[in-house]
Amino acid sequence: MLIIKTSFLQPTGISITPTPGFAFKTSRLSDKMKVFINMAQHEAIDEPGLKKKLDENGEEIEGMNIPMSVGAPVWGEDKKGIKCVIYDIIVNPVVITESVSDKTGKYRDFICQLGMQYLEQKYKEELDKRYKSVSYTHLTLPTICSV
Repeated sequence: MLIIKTSFLQPTGISITPTPGFAFKTSRLSDKMKVFINMAQHEAIDEPGLKKKLDENGEEIEGMNIPMSVGAPVWGEDKKGIKCVIYDIIVNPVVITESVSDKTGKYRDFICQLGMQYLEQKYKEELDKRYKSVSYTHLTLPTICSV
């Protein structure tokens, strides 16, 4: 008799405890539910850098690569007690530092838009690209995440 053991339920990656960065809110287009996104940070996530890849014509191109780890959705309530969904997106601390130090706000906007794009791809959710910065006081802070 052959017994094969599989481990479908074991988490992959490493467990980390990220620290807060900044947060913003938007909404899902399907049902207008409020969505909070925590941009958290941990050094286990690779730093941004240039990455080469092939375009649709097979030509090598170089572009900016900003690794992000998108966590699972968590149900919560906003400060008015209305049901919402919360996502944690973890980036390297360099990304948070550059987002905060950029006085024009363009880099932070780029990171927020990129985070929403990652989230949409992972969970097949279409989000409103308009967003508003919020404080962490009404949100659940990220805890241990697998990346």
